[in-house]
Amino acid sequence: MLRQGLATPQATNKSTRRRWAVAGGIVLFLVMIGVVVGSSFVDEPLRRHMEAQLNADLKGYAVRVPTLNLHLFGLSLTLKDVVIVQNAHPKPPVAWFPQLDASVHWRALLHARLVADFRLLTPHLYINKTQLQRESADATDLKDKGWQQALETIYPLKIDRFQVDSGDLDYIDDDPRRPLHLWAVNLVADNIRNVRSPNRTYPSNVRLDATIFDKGKLHVDGRANFLEEPFAGVDGNISVSGVDLTYFKPILARSNVKLFDGSCDARGHIEYAPHIQNVHLDQLAMRDVRLDYVHSAQTAETEQVRVRQIGRAADQISHETAAVVHVDNLEIANSTVGFVDKASDPGYRVFLANSDLTMRSLSNQAKDPPASLQLRGRFMGTGATSAKATFRPATKDPEFDVSLIVEETDLHLMNDLLRTFGDFDVVNGEFSLYSQLRINNGDISGYLKPIFRDVKVYSFRQDAGKPLLHQLYEELVGGVQTALQNGHREVGTKVTISGHASAPETSTWEVILGLLKNAFIKSIGHGFEHSEASH
Repeated sequence: MLRQGLATPQATNKSTRRRWAVAGGIVLFLVMIGVVVGSSFVDEPLRRHMEAQLNADLKGYAVRVPTLNLHLFGLSLTLKDVVIVQNAHPKPPVAWFPQLDASVHWRALLHARLVADFRLLTPHLYINKTQLQRESADATDLKDKGWQQALETIYPLKIDRFQVDSGDLDYIDDDPRRPLHLWAVNLVADNIRNVRSPNRTYPSNVRLDATIFDKGKLHVDGRANFLEEPFAGVDGNISVSGVDLTYFKPILARSNVKLFDGSCDARGHIEYAPHIQNVHLDQLAMRDVRLDYVHSAQTAETEQVRVRQIGRAADQISHETAAVVHVDNLEIANSTVGFVDKASDPGYRVFLANSDLTMRSLSNQAKDPPASLQLRGRFMGTGATSAKATFRPATKDPEFDVSLIVEETDLHLMNDLLRTFGDFDVVNGEFSLYSQLRINNGDISGYLKPIFRDVKVYSFRQDAGKPLLHQLYEELVGGVQTALQNGHREVGTKVTISGHASAPETSTWEVILGLLKNAFIKSIGHGFEHSEASH
């Protein structure tokens, strides 16, 4: 029989285990304290080394890393308030990263892969026109600027998952109050660092959502090859909706386009990589577009060069399989497009209002079937206008077939045009125009037939302030019009268009546009000088 108070073996073992547990907890706590204290001493040397290495990797840019925190328990790293500047134009910075977390991608360990997980919290990218022009003029190729090496410097493991939360992207053109702004940018990409993949192979899953400007939406869902050089390739479905086109005013103004209003939606598929650029849009729709193309004496030479360059580029890419554009359905609804001529005296503006344009099967490839076009609107806001056309992309020998009808335009609204090319104006009248134009194997043929009805040229009230000789001239023009009127009080003429679209120093479309403009002006002038005649 045991004496009272003598400890049993079970109690002794329990007490021993408790003492070992307490001792182990104390040791673990001390180790944790040591790790935390030790990592704090490592942070600053590691920060300096990383900042120096990042700046050694990058060409043309500099990085500042104010804060680095190493977390040994989670094998993770946090950088805070990282700033990137362009050396040539350091203000403002081109990027600011409030927080970047890099850690082991633990889920990948289940597949025996030791890779990294990167996460950017509320990053902000910013670039202005000056910085962009400097980047474009830089002789250093993008692949040699060291961006991939810089990312690899941050964390020793290869990046497998990359995530952006609530990012911002701003581009400032000429108007700092209206930046091209993407915000609420959320990006997730995984399976990045598996292997280097062959051309047009996209191993990584990518999903991107963003808000464009005030309320437009962008969504991309597809795959990517982030290791492709000189830049990453992407292949996926894209949709944009509610994009306010007025944010592009400064950019369009450089091409003599004055934009007042408009919105855009698009849906389709893109493949954009170093060796292929393929855009296939199921739908491209614009609404309420208001714009003028402004021609002036100061920009006339630049305009000719621009048209020539665009035409030659179109000729070139029509046979280029690496740059393919298809648009199944293009619609421009309830829009007004005008042409303003400030180079003439006194100058004029012609426009098509309330217009609806539909194009089908638009392509830049010569091998594709011809595209079709239908247009309805109001010339000068009054003349019922309709047009139908079929055409192939600009090639050495393009195909183009169009018919145009403009009926019962208020001629009084065309007075600026009449003053510019006829040195007179009218009190009232109607203008109609009928045209057919065909281009085949480079040969241009067709006609324009203007009809003028119930024209009254001279009015003492309207023309009393003009010189006497000019009043007599307008009375003479009005008298000729009266004399040439047929039984329907109409005066008409027919101007034949002919020529060839090929010219060694001129693009195809420059020739076509020049012929159309000259024929239109010529037809109006002849309409006031001759009855039915062919020229």
